[in-house]
Amino acid sequence: MRCPVCNTKIENPRPNQIYCSVGCNQRMKYKRNPEKFKERNHRWELKNPERTKFLKAKAVLKFRTEKREHFNKLMRDNYKRNKDKWNSRASVSRTLKQKNKKIVIPKLCNICGSKNNLSLKFEVYPLKYLDIKKAVDNKQIYYICKEDRSKAWEQQHID
Repeated sequence: MRCPVCNTKIENPRPNQIYCSVGCNQRMKYKRNPEKFKERNHRWELKNPERTKFLKAKAVLKFRTEKREHFNKLMRDNYKRNKDKWNSRASVSRTLKQKNKKIVIPKLCNICGSKNNLSLKFEVYPLKYLDIKKAVDNKQIYYICKEDRSKAWEQQHID
């Protein structure tokens, strides 16, 4: 008799034994009801936001340090896939730092008006100076605080 999950031979099987170990049984439970497991995990993350934030940061740091080549490959692939996005962010930051160019984005959160933990939010990704100026005038590039950014991201991914 063989385990349906890992295909190892089960020696001396008990009556009605299907899996070789408890771990294989748990894996099959997940494969049968993945939505149920994901929903339970999501509820836990909502109840424990500090712990979730700490664990996710720890996992990313571990991934970046232990699998450095793989992480760098993913970053290169992301750059190649979205070159205009990456170059747009660089050109906008360069343009904002130049003194002779008169593009000014108010350093206030576009949603709540706070001045803490601000970052640029892009709705479009222009590359040229005039396109950047139009995007800033049309409020397609603006500052947003990290709290509002995370709320907006959650809203976008829940719907």
